[in-house]
Parts: sequence; structure tokens; C-alpha cells
Amino acid sequence: MAEYKAYAGIGSRETPEPTLNLMRRIAISLQNAGWTLRSGHAHGADRAFEMGAGVRAEVYRPRDVTPAALDLASQFHPAWERCDKYARSLHARNGFQVLGMDLA
Repeated sequence: MAEYKAYAGIGSRETPEPTLNLMRRIAISLQNAGWTLRSGHAHGADRAFEMGAGVRAEVYRPRDVTPAALDLASQFHPAWERCDKYARSLHARNGFQVLGMDLA
């Protein structure tokens, strides 16, 4: 069985275009080396990575969150009680980007 290699392609929604181009090129190189992108599909950096990763991408959206992901995020967010439902979903989605769908 082949080794599974993944990386989280994350960054600002306001990333400058030259940096977005670099992110796309990095994702292409990682895709060619057998790596799988984990992305949150946000505008900016996330989407730049997705463009380079092609079909080797796992894209997680806030609607994908599970109770386990919400529980994990609540353990680390310093002001969880001040987040609305959508913000909590965004933070929980980040767990999938770093750990994968199984949160392992």
C-alpha cells in the first residue's frame, strides 16, 4: 500500500497575487510528488493551493463539520463561547484540514 502524504494549504484571503502564484506552483510540485492537499476552499490562499493540487485535493467546507470536529475546536479556541454557529463551523473545519476527516 502506498504511503499517504497530505498537507494543509492555508493562508490569508487577502494574499498578494505574486504569493498566490507561488502557492499554485508549490501545490503543483507537491501534487507531482504524490502529496494530497487539504483545503478549506476559502478565497485567496486556499483556492490558489486547490488550483495547483488538481484532483489530489480534499476540500472541507463548514457544512462538513461533525460533532467531534466541533468538540475538538472548542478545546483550543480561546473564545469559543463568543463564536456564532458559522464561526464555530469554520474553526471546526480547520481540524479536518490539519488532521483529515478522521481527526486522527
